[in-house]
Amino acid sequence: MMDPLSITVSSIALLQACNAVLNICYNAYEILKDRPGAISKVQDEVRGLRGVLEDLFQLAIDDEKLNGYHGRKPALKVLAQSQAEKGPLVLCSEDLGALEKILSAKFTKEPGSKLRAVLQAVSWSLTEKEIKPILERLARSKAALNLAISADEVALLLELSKMSSSMANDVVNIDRNLAELTSQLSDQNMSQAQERILKWLSPIDPWESYTSAVHRCHDGTGLWFLESKEFRDWRDKSGRNLWLSGFPGSGKTTLLSNVIRHLIQWAEQDEIHHPMIAYFYCDFRNSKSQTLANLLGSIIRQVLRKGGAIPSLVEDAFSTSTGAGHNREPEVEFLLKVLELVSCEGRIVVLIDALDEIEDRAESLSFFRDVQQTMRNISFLVTSRDEQEIRQNLVGFRNIRIEDQVTEVDGDIAKYTNYRLQTDPSLQWLNADIKDDISKSMQKQASGMFRWVQCQLDTLSKLRTVKAIRQSLKELPHDLYETYDRILARISPADHEFARRVLLWVSFAAAPLTLKELHTAIAIETDMDYLDEESLLHDPSDILSLVSGLIAITDKGYVTIAHMSVKDYLLSPKTRSSQVTSSFALTAKGSNALLCQYCLAYVSFAHFRQGPSKTSEDFLEREEKHPLLRHAALSWPYYYRLAIRNEDLTTSAMQFFSEGGDRKLFMSWVQAINADSLSYWNFYPRHATGLYYAATFGLTDVVDQLIKSGANLNAPGSRYGGTPLHGAVWRNHVPAAKLLLEAGADVDKLDTHRMSPLHLAGVTNNDRMTKLLLSFSANTEITDFKGRKPLEIYASRSKRTGWEAHPPGQSRAKGK
Repeated sequence: MMDPLSITVSSIALLQACNAVLNICYNAYEILKDRPGAISKVQDEVRGLRGVLEDLFQLAIDDEKLNGYHGRKPALKVLAQSQAEKGPLVLCSEDLGALEKILSAKFTKEPGSKLRAVLQAVSWSLTEKEIKPILERLARSKAALNLAISADEVALLLELSKMSSSMANDVVNIDRNLAELTSQLSDQNMSQAQERILKWLSPIDPWESYTSAVHRCHDGTGLWFLESKEFRDWRDKSGRNLWLSGFPGSGKTTLLSNVIRHLIQWAEQDEIHHPMIAYFYCDFRNSKSQTLANLLGSIIRQVLRKGGAIPSLVEDAFSTSTGAGHNREPEVEFLLKVLELVSCEGRIVVLIDALDEIEDRAESLSFFRDVQQTMRNISFLVTSRDEQEIRQNLVGFRNIRIEDQVTEVDGDIAKYTNYRLQTDPSLQWLNADIKDDISKSMQKQASGMFRWVQCQLDTLSKLRTVKAIRQSLKELPHDLYETYDRILARISPADHEFARRVLLWVSFAAAPLTLKELHTAIAIETDMDYLDEESLLHDPSDILSLVSGLIAITDKGYVTIAHMSVKDYLLSPKTRSSQVTSSFALTAKGSNALLCQYCLAYVSFAHFRQGPSKTSEDFLEREEKHPLLRHAALSWPYYYRLAIRNEDLTTSAMQFFSEGGDRKLFMSWVQAINADSLSYWNFYPRHATGLYYAATFGLTDVVDQLIKSGANLNAPGSRYGGTPLHGAVWRNHVPAAKLLLEAGADVDKLDTHRMSPLHLAGVTNNDRMTKLLLSFSANTEITDFKGRKPLEIYASRSKRTGWEAHPPGQSRAKGK
């Protein structure tokens, strides 16, 4: 039996252990500095435990002075007696030791090698999964210690009993985590040149999306799918490709991530065939993940990384596309050829989430429609909503509808609900009866809606009394839209405008915004000359509570819509027609028009009228003071193309590009869009023209107006002396190129690398553009800096992508 003195000694040892863990956390910030909040869960839990231990330490001393257990804290006796059967103090000691061991292995002051530093950062997501059960046990131990401090012996005894039974359910499968890490990091030793090629194939690495989703998987869920005959036939290559369809909020992404985890382990065990697993998430929150080119490129990138070699076909295409100062992204046609090539080396298993969220729908569905005939060595599993257009194109895929498996999905929901009730600190305090009522209510109304259950549990976790929870259970919303109605209804009228702007930005931002960027964005007014500090929210983190439940923050600090159904809800006629929610309703074109106006206002601030930064220090200070600069500068033309055209918007764009406009302001913008890093702050064309950039961004109506206003059609505007026609050709903006040619632009003008527009059309392998230039008598004999003629480049690119060269405009024939 322990006495108060023993509890005091244990508390001191545990306080020292807490400090050791916190010191490692501070070191971890250097490695995880691009992932705000990644280590904060550990710090918060350990700091909280340290505070409780300090209180317990003082009470144990006081109790000893009051003659041991007969003093004013009799619950200390129950706590002391529990130590013989692994009570909270013993468990804390073990868990803090385990936590220190795991973290110290990954986050030391001296990584030891560059490779190890890379592994430390990349493997953090798996480390999070490994330490999550430890943090949950620490939370339970902390709750028990708090009960001892409050002298509630009965509650303490119940808590100790719960801890004992809960421990039996805690399984930390480190081997599985290591297998996943090994699979993902099997070839980190590729050269820097090879890494550049892989990144050129696709800017999207789906690892973060996978780790984020797989964290929501719970042991024992998804077995109805993993053990189904359809899945096993597909996995073992005796069945057709699979299409898993389901309604919004049914947990498709989480289920697919569970399947990926299963397949990674399965592939590791298959030492004969060595199947390669590749996956991709079409994420509505990231426009780059919504193109077929980036999807295919990412799949190829994963396969090549695991294979450890890059084919000469890819190396040659990379060299051509990035030579002479140009940077051309790979075309779909080329990527299809490469995918066919790498699939000849062995079986590839490809999993794609949210096919319905891809932008170039017709081209993408055409690929999946024909894939069973063209790529027999690749097994595909895709998820999406059940839409008619998708169903018509995936006729060769075996369809598994989640709607037909609601009973099985509800079983998974029950496991998820019970997990939340056991581990969520905001729900743990509830007694068994109310937890049982919550579980039954969720199962009764879930009907396969994972997202709906998550929202209800989030709401219940914020309530402070059992009475309030019981009342809430009687008034549960019927569906997701009603759930979102209630969230918006709870927002104070004084916060409506801020909340509306948050939802606007996170729903339609061209690229995800950090909390700092969003904090600035929602304070912009279209008539501002500078950002009014008094209009900013006091704390950027207030954004997260403004529309809690509708937005989320990623490990890297980006603020996003919590779920695709939220954007659907904001765009729905129902939201627009309701008096309560109409002020939050959005339209796609109207939203893009607003974002364009906000971004144009921001890049036109008085500070930028001073002209480009003259030193790297000045540029760094400018970026620090204006955190939205890079996003606003790059994105406003994108928003403009998608927006509803109105006279004010077109006038603003025209003024920005006009020769008679503010040249210093324009050049500040040119510097911002070209300086993608501090080392490039001074790498921008001083001779840039408005017409060149309007053509490059494909702003056809602005190009038309600038031509009519007398802009110089052939003035060089790019870093390499390219004209507006060069810009339009390089970015495949055929309508803009046609306007320039019809106005008299020189079709054979050369840039500083002796590249004509026809040369660039050959590099991009664009039939329509090549045919257009030839129709305006483009010179086919002129040679570039390597001595190549335009159609030689065109023919070379055609052969690399597996097609015979042919006169532009004629139909293609597949090369033999």
